[in-house]
Amino acid sequence: MRAFRHGSLALRRGRSYATEAAQVSSSSASSQAPKPWTRPIQPGVNPAYDLALEVIQKNAVKLKGEIAAVKKQLEKASPEEAEALKASLHKLEVESEINTPEVRWNLKNNRVDLSKPVYRHLAEKDWRKNGSLDLILQRIWQMHVIPDILPAMEPTIDFRVHFDLGKGSTPSTVIEPGIFLHTSETTVAPRLQATVFHPETRLYTLVMVDGDVPDPSNQSFTTYLHWLKPNIPLSSETSFQDICTSDASIPYLPPHPPSGTPYHRYVTMLLPQEHPSEPIVLQNAASIERRGFSMREFIKQYKLSTESGGIHMWRAKYDDGVSRIYEEILKKPEPRFGPIPKIDPYGGRKDKKYI
Repeated sequence: MRAFRHGSLALRRGRSYATEAAQVSSSSASSQAPKPWTRPIQPGVNPAYDLALEVIQKNAVKLKGEIAAVKKQLEKASPEEAEALKASLHKLEVESEINTPEVRWNLKNNRVDLSKPVYRHLAEKDWRKNGSLDLILQRIWQMHVIPDILPAMEPTIDFRVHFDLGKGSTPSTVIEPGIFLHTSETTVAPRLQATVFHPETRLYTLVMVDGDVPDPSNQSFTTYLHWLKPNIPLSSETSFQDICTSDASIPYLPPHPPSGTPYHRYVTMLLPQEHPSEPIVLQNAASIERRGFSMREFIKQYKLSTESGGIHMWRAKYDDGVSRIYEEILKKPEPRFGPIPKIDPYGGRKDKKYI
C-alpha cells in the first residue's frame, strides 16, 4: 500500500471519499462563494497533522518525478506504446493530488477544475456512486426505453434537463428522470446541461423523441421526432455546461400526447459521433419527417454510438394543455383515440341460451 494512503487516513480520520463527495451538490447550492483552502492548524500545534501533511507531500513529490519520466517516454513512444503510457500518466496525475488537503477542500466546496485529471476522476466517481447514474439506468430499463427506442445505452455523461415549473419553483428546475410533467410545463424548450469527463472536445448529436405515438394503420405505435441538433462540442473544461440549441436542425416541438392514448415517454439523448472532430452533414434535413422517425436507422446512417453518451426521459399524458398546442403551435386538427373495439366472434348473431 502506498504511503499516501497512510497519510490520508491520519489527516482525515478515515472519512471516506463517498461521504465527502456527496456534499458537493449541497455546497453548490450555497449563494456564498467558498473560500480557498488555508491550513487550519499552524505548524507545531498538532504533530500528527504535521506528519500526515509531510507524508502526503513527500509522496506527491515522488509521484511527480514518475510523471516527468513517463512524459519523456511518451515523446519517443510508438502509437501502440503511447496508449498504455497515457493511461499510466493519468493514474499517476490523479494519485499525486488526490489526497492533498487543498483538493479535498475544493471538492467539498465545489471549487472543481475539470481541466485537471484529479477533479475529473473524483467528479465522475461521485456521479457513478451518488445514485444519479443508477436512477437513470433504472428508469430507461424499467420503462422499456431499451429496447423500444434504443438497442442499448451505457451513459457516460451527467446529463440534466431543466424546465420552468412555476408555482414558486426555481427558474430552472432539474427534472428527475421518469416523472410526469404537464404539457403546459414543457411548451418551452428545456435548458440542457451536461458534464463530460474527457478533456478533449468531442462532437455529439442531440435527439429527442416520443416512442409512443399511435399508428392506427398498422395497429401499433411509431416514433415522433421532437428535436434534433448534430455537432454539439463538449469537453470537461466546465462542469454542467449549457448546451446551445438555438440553431437546431429540427427545432424543438413540445410534447402533445393525444387523447385516448396511454402515457408517452419523451427521451432526450446526447449521442457521440463517430469522428470526434468531424461534423456530420444531415442529408435533406428540411425533409426529415418527424412522424415515423426511426431512431435505429438514424443511428446506423450517421454512425452514432450508444456505448457512451447521455440520456434523460420524462413522461406525459393527455391533459387540458394538449388542445392549445394543436391549435396554436401545430395548427392542425387534434386527433382523438379510444380503445380498440372488440371483435364479435359470432358475427353479431345471438342464439338463445339453453336452460
